Amino acid sequence: MLNKITDVFVIAACIVAIGVGVGRLRERSASRPQAGYQAGDVLADEDAGLPASCFEQRQRTLVLYVSSHCRFCTASMKFYRELAAAASRRQSGQVRLVAVGREDLSTLTK
Repeated sequence: MLNKITDVFVIAACIVAIGVGVGRLRERSASRPQAGYQAGDVLADEDAGLPASCFEQRQRTLVLYVSSHCRFCTASMKFYRELAAAASRRQSGQVRLVAVGREDLSTLTK
């Protein structure tokens, strides 16, 4: 009988230790910025803090988050400019293009 109680206690202690270890690994990986991103960048599933008026004025709104430090953003800048030109040419005015970033406007529009 004592062996069964000891076995149950050892198994429970192992489960708790594994749970604590997994929790610490999650905390450690969540606190580190992901590769290619700087601390403070807005990621895909986060709120960028845009006012609701950005989305209410048109039927569709496309939000581009850009950074001069992001190699993918700078490599795609020609495409973004073409996209902005196409959105402004649309006669219906249904699409609004909003570019946001943490840098000042003059840096983002270069």
